[in-house]
Amino acid sequence: MADPLSANPRRRATVRELVLVYLMAVVAFGYFAGTWGDGNTNSRLALVKAIAEEHRFTIDTTQIDREWAPFRTDDRSTYQGHYYSDKAMGSSLVAALAWAPAHAVLRAAGVPDSPRTFKVLATFLGSSLACALMAPLVFAFVTGRSGPRTAAWVTAAIVFGTPVFRYSTGLYGHVLAGLLCMGAFVIWYEAHRRSRLSLPRTFVSGLLLGFMIVTEYPTALLALILGFYILYVLHAQGRLSDWRPYGVMAAGFVLALTPLLYYNLQVYGDPFTTGYQHHATARFAAAHAHGIAGIGWPDPVVLFATTLHPFMGIFWQSPVLLLAIAGWVSARETVDRAAAWCSLAAISAYIVLLSGYYEWSGGMSYTPRHLIPVYPLFAIPLAFLPARWLPAALALTGVSIVQHTIAVTARWEYLVRLIQQTLDEQGHPTAFFVSTIWNACWRNLQAGLFVTNRGSLVLPVGYVSLVPLLILEGALCFALLRASAARSAPAVGAEKPSWAGH
Repeated sequence: MADPLSANPRRRATVRELVLVYLMAVVAFGYFAGTWGDGNTNSRLALVKAIAEEHRFTIDTTQIDREWAPFRTDDRSTYQGHYYSDKAMGSSLVAALAWAPAHAVLRAAGVPDSPRTFKVLATFLGSSLACALMAPLVFAFVTGRSGPRTAAWVTAAIVFGTPVFRYSTGLYGHVLAGLLCMGAFVIWYEAHRRSRLSLPRTFVSGLLLGFMIVTEYPTALLALILGFYILYVLHAQGRLSDWRPYGVMAAGFVLALTPLLYYNLQVYGDPFTTGYQHHATARFAAAHAHGIAGIGWPDPVVLFATTLHPFMGIFWQSPVLLLAIAGWVSARETVDRAAAWCSLAAISAYIVLLSGYYEWSGGMSYTPRHLIPVYPLFAIPLAFLPARWLPAALALTGVSIVQHTIAVTARWEYLVRLIQQTLDEQGHPTAFFVSTIWNACWRNLQAGLFVTNRGSLVLPVGYVSLVPLLILEGALCFALLRASAARSAPAVGAEKPSWAGH
């Protein structure tokens, strides 16, 4: 039986639309790329330099050489007299593959090595360009389910109305892991919807899930939950006993794990050890020795703090995500209900798991950044949201985008002090009416503490430096609206659809 959605070209995203939404994300992320200076990104960038330029895994240069002193970090491991990054290597490997040819071109052109040039370009090429793929992925998924208009606001909500925006401007692994998770889900959602299983796509889904774990270790839980969803899809297609999907997917999964296993074997002599087991910083070593790499039993107070507390609660910072509740209960078709249950289970389980992490607030962070991998999964219930919710969706999307734009634009002076004053020794909030965005980021903007964005290279630091970004995004948004309106318009002589009015 033919799939009515696949047979209708108006329910598929066009190449032009996908390019435009990708450019919107690239422009926004690239405008602020390389503005981080924390230990986490320094650790990952140090590994990028080591792999791409020095062809080794030790990060001794950035930790010892005075010229590269800005990249020194406490987020490092030590083994047999050398320093190594303690982070999961996925995002650094992607960035190294992107930076290596760029570095070769710069050297051939006679451009001298500069920590500043490396930081900005390696972050943009290796992180922002990859993370921006989140926009066309979400747009394509929601368009196939609910049309381009719904896809536009859902994409804006996920990409610009959550911490995905801020954390795509630095070299972290959270957004990349979320992108890989969403990509694997979409493959199996389409297989379920079309009642057609492709073995090459099954192999790709295994690659995505495997590399997701290489990028962020805790996402193994998401892979497990998606595994149950995959079993359900295979059952629905009567292929539960067919060995081929399992074999093909396992091959992709193991292949994706190979770089991590090789790295650990070469560095530590054991493919199943990690940098967290060889911390060079005593307090990190002690913390990660507790529970499973620092994750203990779920903490109900932290669970509240990460979701509903104004300080860092994700539903305060991104109130549009509250509409996911309506989306989950609104799914009617069997295919959509299965997807809704999968997203609900994955999001809930991951939030509960990370509530037991010793540093759930993320250190120098305005948000519980470890939860970022599940943000793309909110696009699933938002795609099922009934049309009557559109006014509320647009309003809450606007609020969400404004709040995260403040966090992206502001410097983070006094943020750490605010966190230390608000959280007690157990990581529990001691005050209710306090917010990292409004009590730190917004106040920094009022004091003129803006990050050095691309606009500030030619314009005064401040609000005026954001004008080029607003102009570019406005032009791209206008082009997207025109593209969607053109393909949504009925053909000449065609009967007007019932929803179009008279």
